Amino acid sequence: MPDSRSWTDGDASRLKALRQALGWDLPALARRSALSVTQVRQLEEGGDSAFYSPEIKCMAGRRLLERLVAASGLTGSGDNAPKEA
Repeated sequence: MPDSRSWTDGDASRLKALRQALGWDLPALARRSALSVTQVRQLEEGGDSAFYSPEIKCMAGRRLLERLVAASGLTGSGDNAPKEA
């Protein structure tokens, strides 16, 4: 089981899928999240040179995932099912 303080490949894939589902490009997501394009790219594709530490990268990524899930109207459970009213 991955450490909850680690940013995983699954997190990266989910972030990219949510961004694309919303129709946002990397610069649009960076502007909306107060991150640099490089940071968003590293969250999606790997690397951590744009972050002070892997832990900060993980925190930023988790917060961004929460915001994208809310913006997309999907549940946070990973099943991508629409929220029930």
